[in-house]
Amino acid sequence: MKRLLAAILACALLCGMTACGGNSQADTPPSEAAGTSADEPDSIQVDEGLLHVEITLPATLMEDETEEDIRAAAEENGFLDCTIHEDGSVTYTMTRAKQSEMLEKLKAQIDTTIDEMINGEDAAQSFQKVEYTNDLRTFDVYVDSALYKDSLDALYSIAFLSLGIYYQVLDGTPAAEIDVAVNFIDQDTQETLDTLSYQDILEAGSQSDAAEQEASE
Repeated sequence: MKRLLAAILACALLCGMTACGGNSQADTPPSEAAGTSADEPDSIQVDEGLLHVEITLPATLMEDETEEDIRAAAEENGFLDCTIHEDGSVTYTMTRAKQSEMLEKLKAQIDTTIDEMINGEDAAQSFQKVEYTNDLRTFDVYVDSALYKDSLDALYSIAFLSLGIYYQVLDGTPAAEIDVAVNFIDQDTQETLDTLSYQDILEAGSQSDAAEQEASE
């Protein structure tokens, strides 16, 4: 399962985010160069023009990507521009046609990944079928409940969350509106066994940070 999850996340990065057109590292702060706010370093910014789209990703999403990797992906994928900012954030510029192409490629890879989850060498034993909404905000995973209860198959929710987030970012969804819900459903009874959502994770993290701050005061 570890190999499959690693492949899924790598594919999400390659198909969705690390593809860009080469440019030199910018000396101008992101707030000036790409319309991002210096007060919101972890926000995802989207600037949509008539013929192109600019997406600025925060440094927190680019920690595992080297400048060499980013520029290599630039040549392979033909993005218009890629600006690496001093704070580690990256602004990607692409045509709307390229954006549509990348979204279609990502969806095709998601379908392949789901097939591997069900039928592949590292298949999740409990999975029967997986359905998702067109905007990738919801994944419904139908499982054999007996196998599911004694497994770690719920960990695959990490992969679904990552793929949904990357798709929505590439699609231009504002950061505050991004959400992905993963429902694990009993194939026979249609009962929802577990649900995990991106926004719930963010909220739990915020509450945890607030509690730690309060305890330290």
